[in-house]
Amino acid sequence: MEKVLVTGPWLGEFGWELFMWQARIRYLHSMGDFDKIVCVIRNGHELLYGDYSPDYAFVNIQGHKNGWRLDEKKPEIPSMVKAELDFRYGNYTLFEPGTRFDYKEQKFISFARPPTRPIYDMVFHCRSTEKLGTSYRNWEIEKWNRLRYAFRDLKIACVGSKEESISIEGVDDLRGIPLGYLSEVLSNTKLLVQSDFINNFFKHCGRLEK
Repeated sequence: MEKVLVTGPWLGEFGWELFMWQARIRYLHSMGDFDKIVCVIRNGHELLYGDYSPDYAFVNIQGHKNGWRLDEKKPEIPSMVKAELDFRYGNYTLFEPGTRFDYKEQKFISFARPPTRPIYDMVFHCRSTEKLGTSYRNWEIEKWNRLRYAFRDLKIACVGSKEESISIEGVDDLRGIPLGYLSEVLSNTKLLVQSDFINNFFKHCGRLEK
């Protein structure tokens, strides 16, 4: 009988999924203790797990808050997803990371992709969210517009989620594109500018603050 490990779903921030969670699961796969890794994931996140996991169970996170974040307790897999897992795999082990996280127990790969569409000189991530009281990390749209104008001769796009970022006039709006396409865009842009960086940069050099 196959030894199957079921992981997920990860429902915290995408940045944590990218820089901690998906690399941790890949490390577990590389250890060879299980015949198969099954990832419970959000739709559209196959890129992060496709190099080693051909099997997915999808979870719709809209209105659903049960899932792994950082050091939270065991999540409740939605009943429909659990029923599918039970039917497809029978006995399986559910990965429980616990509260200890060893940063050495990760395995990263490159998601870089060659260009098949237009290449951008700059890509903006115009953060716009009040989650967890972090609206102070946003940057005003007027300043994004002034930055775009300063580089008006360059080809620029905006990326991010449509729920937690904005797009500005005069650039291509690529918010909400699939991760595969986003990986291609970021692999081939000359500069990515995002709100945290821009806040700190202009805070120190004083530009665009007047």
